[in-house]
Formats: sequence, structure tokens, C-alpha cells
Amino acid sequence: MEIYLMRHGQTAANRAGIIQGDSDGPLAQLNETGRAQAASMTKVVSELNPQTIYCSPLQRTRDTLALVMGTCHAPVTFDTRLREINYGSFQGKTIEWATMMYPEWWNPLSNNVLPGYETVSGGESYTTVTQRTMAFLRSIPEQSGPVLVVTHGFIVRSALAGILGIPETPNLIEPPNVSLTCISRRCGNFSVWYYGR
Repeated sequence: MEIYLMRHGQTAANRAGIIQGDSDGPLAQLNETGRAQAASMTKVVSELNPQTIYCSPLQRTRDTLALVMGTCHAPVTFDTRLREINYGSFQGKTIEWATMMYPEWWNPLSNNVLPGYETVSGGESYTTVTQRTMAFLRSIPEQSGPVLVVTHGFIVRSALAGILGIPETPNLIEPPNVSLTCISRRCGNFSVWYYGR
């Protein structure tokens, strides 16, 4: 069974370098670029012909899904395990702020938090996010056709961490907006085919 993980389109917060996490506020909504990105994936999704679709309940993923669906009529399930990481007190702050205030907890390579950042922010840990991501992936019923999952950058990273058995992936760069990551599951075992295409 093939599972295609798609990151949502660009948001105002993405563009402005603001840490949005699981916020669903105005800056966390798709901007014009994000809507165009999602619309450009309609043909790709149609060719994938997903038999089942799962989506994060946050509005930016819902809007991305609505734009990529096109003529696809697969059933959609919204699952809270697919929501983005909660960054605690870092949410709503700029990347510049995090770099200046907490350089020991910010990774300039991945432009994201480092493991352990939750000790100062009260946010979710890498381990917690990976556990819920893998619980979701294992819960997908086996089927013959492909599955589309519309979610967030940190969730896609966490899927790779869980599949590869790496508890923390601080140097893995987030996949681009609306890119696809393909994984497969056979007899309960996962494989990664490509990342962020």
C-alpha cells in the first residue's frame, strides 16, 4: 500500500518567518501563493487516484485539500493526530526571535527547533509527535489503492523519523509546500520511496 504525504500550501506565517505550529489563526491560513500551489497539484492528485484521503483538521490543510481534490471523490477522514506540532510559547514568534532568544534550541540548518526545546517552551517533544504520527500510520487499514494524507511539515519529518527508527531528526529539512513524500506499508513494515518531491 502506497501512502502519499502532502504538506499544505504556503501560509502568511510561512512567508513571514513566523512559527505557526498548530495555530489556526489568520496568519496560519493559505496565502495567494499557497492557494496557487495547491491548485497546481490537482492533476497530480488525479493521476495518483487515491482511494482514501486523510487530512489534518487545521484550516490550511482543509483548504489545501479542497484545492487539490479536483474530480477526485475519495472519502475524506479528518484526524487530529495529523495536526502540526504545538511549539508552546514559541508559537506566534518569529524565527529571528527564536534564534536570538534561544540559540541553543534553534537549528539554523533545518530552520526549526532542536530536541529538548520543550523544556523552555512547554511545547510538544519530537518523541511525542513521532509517536502520534506513527500511531496514525499504523492505524490506516490495508487496501489496494493509494492513500493521500494532507498534513504539515513537522508531521512528514516525524513519519520519516519513526519509519527509519531515528527518534529525533533535527537536521532533516522540512519538505516544500505541497510536495509529496511517498512511503509504503507491506505486512506492517514501512519503506520510504522519496521525500519532498
